[in-house]
Amino acid sequence: MTIQQITEALDGAAGRARPSTPGHIKVGLITPGWGSSGYYAAEVLESAAADRVFPAGTHIYFDHPSASE
Repeated sequence: MTIQQITEALDGAAGRARPSTPGHIKVGLITPGWGSSGYYAAEVLESAAADRVFPAGTHIYFDHPSASE
């Protein structure tokens, strides 16, 4: 699997990813370590993956409205 960094930008010019199938892009949801709301141990994330906490087909949105919207 190839991982591509998607970068959010106010003008939308950065981070254009090519979907592997129309309308679909594989993304990494989380990595071990410190996040904005706490520490995520690798073992906890592996357990969550095994329990299918985020099943295949889970939607992720990166087109949040701007401050003026």
